Amino acid sequence: SRCVLHMRSREKASEENRRLTGRRISTQTWAIVPKIKEVDEFLRETPCARGKLREIHPEVLFCVLNKGDSMLHRKGLPEGFQERLCVLRNHFCRTDDLVNTALGMIQGRGAERDDILDALAAAVTARLGENGLTSIPASPEKDGCGLRMEMRVPKSHHKSKDK
Repeated sequence: SRCVLHMRSREKASEENRRLTGRRISTQTWAIVPKIKEVDEFLRETPCARGKLREIHPEVLFCVLNKGDSMLHRKGLPEGFQERLCVLRNHFCRTDDLVNTALGMIQGRGAERDDILDALAAAVTARLGENGLTSIPASPEKDGCGLRMEMRVPKSHHKSKDK
């Protein structure tokens, strides 16, 4: 819920979010609330950015890029890292070079190695351009501020559950 973006306590934000939506705020989500708030404010203040800055979910992207099959292993496990790396190799020929370079750059910066793969999955998706993407859900609603509530995924690999 947008109102929790201005709260200072995860406990209070989580309780308010549960009251409004039925869901609590995880520690992981709370850690990125400042960035969510920043993007939310930017999109509300910059209407022309709304069709350019899009929401994705890395695990959804990996599933779609893997021809609709979910990953078998958690991303934090070595097997999960390798599994996602293989999926990305099918879509970007320089995956290994980019990942190896990025791994050297993130040491001591608070990022995890699976964050690199998440970012690359987003970049591979963005590279397809607007015509290569579709929305989840297919007909997204708008929130109280007029922002579309959707995620973008590659069109050609998305298995529609509506069919």
